[in-house]
Amino acid sequence: MSYLIKPPKAKPERKTDPLDALRFKMLSNHQLEKIANDLGLSEGQLHELTIVLKHIEEDLDFAIGVMKKLPPRSTLTGRLKNLEKATHILKDELKRSEKVLDHFLPFDVGSFLGKAMSLSAISQALGQDVFPQHVDLAISSAFMNGQNIDQRQIEKLQDPKRESLGLKHSGALLAYVINGIYRPLQLWVELDRLNKGGRTPDMRRRFIIYWLAYHSPEILARPITAAILGPFVRLCEGIFLACEFNVDGLEKVIPSLVKKARNDRKNQKEPETNPTARLHILLPKP
Repeated sequence: MSYLIKPPKAKPERKTDPLDALRFKMLSNHQLEKIANDLGLSEGQLHELTIVLKHIEEDLDFAIGVMKKLPPRSTLTGRLKNLEKATHILKDELKRSEKVLDHFLPFDVGSFLGKAMSLSAISQALGQDVFPQHVDLAISSAFMNGQNIDQRQIEKLQDPKRESLGLKHSGALLAYVINGIYRPLQLWVELDRLNKGGRTPDMRRRFIIYWLAYHSPEILARPITAAILGPFVRLCEGIFLACEFNVDGLEKVIPSLVKKARNDRKNQKEPETNPTARLHILLPKP
């Protein structure tokens, strides 16, 4: 009668999410303390390491959310890619012409840019504080006299200054706006390419190493080093082993990322806090 017994159905294989290779789970207190003991970290240094790792976890979760929101590949926007290409061409042309932009851009472009941008954005674009003192004095005077002043009135007070800055620095402001538009477009297009599965493990590895390197002076209380047996490499190995990540070839990945982190730290007054901007380290070139 055994021939009547049907063999059990094979359980369907669980489909693995390619984005799992991008996930990072925060280390336990025990794992963190072990790494701290191995490296001789103080409580303050351990606290700094904990904060950095929590930010890494949040950033990678954000990246996964971004990638999951991408439309299905069958309907994914070729138009988005075309827009990225067009913006890239415009960005490059602005870079090539940066020394003469102010001489050939129509006045209306500068006027529009100045009026469309806040003084904070203009200050950031020009790398200097451009807030007019008379506006601050007018606002303070209004408050002292018990007058109510709303945002529209403040903007009206700033209009002449913003327009004059737009006319004077139209090339710099236009380049700032176009670069600001291009960076998110580039990120989404690149993340979509990576979503084919092939580079996500390298993305996670690159992201973790970069931000550990960026904050290494606070974590290790010494300059960043890419020496094979240096404390920074031991820090990376300890974290990767605790997470059960592959450590093969770490010594080949670390030097270029350490160099980038060192240069970025030197050129930036404050570490990048915008999630989209922080995710650019996920792109293929470190």
